Amino acid sequence: MAKFDNLKYSLTWRPNYELYQVLVMLSGALFYLLYGFFNPGVQTPVMIIASIFVLFAMIKIPAAYKVWQRQSLLAGHDLNFVSIEKVRQFVLSKKHPDVCWLGYGFKWMPRHTQELCEALKRNWAEFGRTPKGILQTLAFKDAEVISEHVGQTWIHGLEPKESKILQKLSHMDGHTMIFGTTGSGKTRFFDLLITQAICQGDSIIILDPKGDIDLMNNAKRSCEALGRADAFVKFHLAHLDESSRINPLANWSNATEVPSRVSSIMPTTGSSAPFTNFAWSAMNSIVHAMVLCGDKPTLKRLRAYIEGGVETLTARSIIMWMKTVYKENAQKVIDEVVKDFRPNSKKYTERLVSHYKTAMRLKHHSTVLDGIIDLLEHDAEHYSKMITSLLPILNKLTSGQLGDALSPPNEEEAALHEYRDFGEMIGKGCVVYVGLDMLSNAEVGGALGAMFIADLTAVAGSIYNFQGKSGRRIDVFVDEANEIANDGFIQLLNKGRGANFRLFVATQTFADFSVRTGSSSKATQVFGNLNNIFTLRSQDPETQKFFCARMPKTKIRYVAQDQGQSTLAHEPILMGGSTGERLVEEESELVPPEVLGLLPNLEYFGVISGGYVVKGRVPILYSEEEKDRIKS
Repeated sequence: MAKFDNLKYSLTWRPNYELYQVLVMLSGALFYLLYGFFNPGVQTPVMIIASIFVLFAMIKIPAAYKVWQRQSLLAGHDLNFVSIEKVRQFVLSKKHPDVCWLGYGFKWMPRHTQELCEALKRNWAEFGRTPKGILQTLAFKDAEVISEHVGQTWIHGLEPKESKILQKLSHMDGHTMIFGTTGSGKTRFFDLLITQAICQGDSIIILDPKGDIDLMNNAKRSCEALGRADAFVKFHLAHLDESSRINPLANWSNATEVPSRVSSIMPTTGSSAPFTNFAWSAMNSIVHAMVLCGDKPTLKRLRAYIEGGVETLTARSIIMWMKTVYKENAQKVIDEVVKDFRPNSKKYTERLVSHYKTAMRLKHHSTVLDGIIDLLEHDAEHYSKMITSLLPILNKLTSGQLGDALSPPNEEEAALHEYRDFGEMIGKGCVVYVGLDMLSNAEVGGALGAMFIADLTAVAGSIYNFQGKSGRRIDVFVDEANEIANDGFIQLLNKGRGANFRLFVATQTFADFSVRTGSSSKATQVFGNLNNIFTLRSQDPETQKFFCARMPKTKIRYVAQDQGQSTLAHEPILMGGSTGERLVEEESELVPPEVLGLLPNLEYFGVISGGYVVKGRVPILYSEEEKDRIKS
């Protein structure tokens, strides 16, 4: 354990006085050597003096080199490029089992805070800058000021030695948040994490509201490079003709989940609440009736019954219930009830409803039939008003190519195309990319993203109830997560860990979640489920304070200089003075919040594994096909 000295204080960024001493000593040694060369009579004592000068120079060289090395590192590091094959070798090596590589960096300690604060007191904008040439110095005007790098590269140079930052996979089960402004490196960070998850054989779901082509191509490229090309599944709203078809209503254990999934994308507060509640009730009656008839709920079928009425569905439901109750005598009773009436006609349905109410309801009651009959008999004018907020949503999700991609219009169409679902894809270990293209159509993308999140939550519940954590890990990467954050998303964060789900959530600012969820309390509820938090460059003060609040405080020291002057009223000529220095210690943030706005691209601070603070930089991954282009 390192010894703690409460009086130790040094200035790392002062001028290199040790180097000046070395130069003076070597100059003196050279002078005496030349003097002895031209004066042979005093050669012996001169050589002794020169040797003493050289000895003192050698004593100071290590200290001078240390200061020079520390200050030269302030120029920062070049971008680091790593091949996907190298990542694969790292993951599969026995040297690092069950760990995740988070890039290169070091553990941030109080001494780094001390050096950071000392640097901020100086002209830190000049750190690492190439000295001016003689002509520039003698020029009548200064050269134009232009930044060579985005951010301040000297921050990472506060530590002379960096190594791979490793975290145990078990420590990442508590979910991970990545903050970062546009272009700071969130996608490259995702690339590193996704590639390692692919190597580990995890099931991976990537939800990308923007529809970032680079993120999709990088995931596909990693699958191909790692021999899992057949595991990649693509769904992109802007490229539906090239996408797989996914049914967002495929996974549920209770029929009430289906209407809840659709109504979750409707407004639930203020004057909209009664309309949403009525829409849920209507869809709930329809879905339960469909399940009774043996139909699989899809968005298109749900829209057809909402718009076209439920007469046919009601008749089918009653007949199915009669078959269940009357068994072998069912057909005889049905024929007797509906004789002389054409199937699917209004009178046909009315006769069946009348039979259920008079002959079956008391002894063979069915809540499913009660619900669908109540919906059938509901006032048509009031019904049309109450579903005005539901129909636009269903129209958006069932029209054109998107409607075909989310639900087959008939059994023949379903036979021609393979419809996937998240439960099936997770079971097969697929790498699923979902691009929601919210830049072009925010409403449709947001609605679909919320439904996919609800579907994943249903899958997590099924795994939790019937499989536990015995299966493979499921990694869910959500870029710009604030765009699709809802109650289902919070539920997945809360309970997903028990089903082996790990969420990696990226956003720009804390305020994005506050606006999306409607309150800071709900945003805090989201972040309260995240055990590992990283932030790349962030310009938002609230985000900076939120991140820094996760770290402990520390103490920094500085030298305070005091000076004073005094005189006497009756003896103005007599004057006194004083000067002094004292070492002062005061409390400080381990990482000052404003420093987060100075980080270069691909550099981050992180709080991981329950309190370890790290400073790191993310490498850029490339495949063998890109090797020549990268190196050139």
